[in-house]
Amino acid sequence: MLRRTRRKYVLYLFCVFVVVFFLISLNVTLKHERGHLVVKNNEEKNSQLGRNDEFSVEVSNENSTFGNASIVDTRIPYDNVSIVEHDYKRKVFMACPFDVSNGLLRYRIGSQNVDLEKERFTVVLLHYNNLPMVLQAIDWLRKLPLLHKVVLVWSNPRQPIAHNIKWPRIGVPIVVIRTNNSLNARFLPFDAIETDAILHLDDDSRVQHDDILLGFRVWQEERDRIVGYPGRFHAWDSKRQRWQYNMFHSCKTSIVLTSAAFFHKYYAYLYSYVMPDVIRKEVDTKINCEDIAVNFLVSNYTRKSPIKVTSQLQFRCPDCPRGMSKNATHMEERHQCINNFEKVYGYMPLLYTRFRADYPVIDKVPSNKNIKSCINLQK
Repeated sequence: MLRRTRRKYVLYLFCVFVVVFFLISLNVTLKHERGHLVVKNNEEKNSQLGRNDEFSVEVSNENSTFGNASIVDTRIPYDNVSIVEHDYKRKVFMACPFDVSNGLLRYRIGSQNVDLEKERFTVVLLHYNNLPMVLQAIDWLRKLPLLHKVVLVWSNPRQPIAHNIKWPRIGVPIVVIRTNNSLNARFLPFDAIETDAILHLDDDSRVQHDDILLGFRVWQEERDRIVGYPGRFHAWDSKRQRWQYNMFHSCKTSIVLTSAAFFHKYYAYLYSYVMPDVIRKEVDTKINCEDIAVNFLVSNYTRKSPIKVTSQLQFRCPDCPRGMSKNATHMEERHQCINNFEKVYGYMPLLYTRFRADYPVIDKVPSNKNIKSCINLQK
């Protein structure tokens, strides 16, 4: 009797073991099938992204292995991000769509056949070694109206693009373009930029969305000018007999910094292919003055001054670390750049203006006595 009971008990345990083993095997099989389904779906998404212009990927032949790995690792978890390997060793990497006459590029910048209400702009950010700050700057653009795309210029070729970067989801495509270590790279006319308007931002720039939209509307009315937020001016130093770069408050402006500024994509072509090469070399040597160089370029081409837009709140990120502008040699280098650029052009192309774009209602002007004093002077 006891033996029969033991046999039944052993048989019962054996049956339970078989059932449990069967359920575990079934669960593993389902997970495996789900995994194949996810991979298949991701492959379908990637194939669709490859056909979509907004997510186009171009990888140079020199670094195709690294580029392909970056694309796969980045696109599976974040299908709004694409990686582009820019072959910066070629001087001209894309055809210029503008007319060439007498050896100079000429292009009529206007709003012909453009629906201003539907027009969009592209944000270009420059990254070197502070990825958390750049990601914060991208996230700042979340739900920004009229934003078409974000182009992140990755200018540190020694720093790989990690596969586990948590890219912000901001509702528009993000294109990461690897370039050489040069400040000039931020002004390249990349294929990824499909809009006429480019908003250049530094990684520590925090411009309010309302201010960005105001600046974009102003740029739409003055498409051949640089329209931006931080204004500077040049001044003649009679004692040293040279031009000085001046960052103190003044009611006049002759330079708008590209740390936050709109300008037409055409000027990216002029900067990269037409502007004297000696200026780009000085920018690379000093790792400075690219914003002054583009102001010289546009003022020389248009014989117009830039336009400063009044921002409502603080422009700079309060928690961001101190940048190159705080270096002791920064100001002296900018003095030298203005004088050297003037020699290259043969005259001083920068033009002064007292005009600034502001909100229609005077009550929205920031509580800044200097700004209000300039407004009162214009009455």
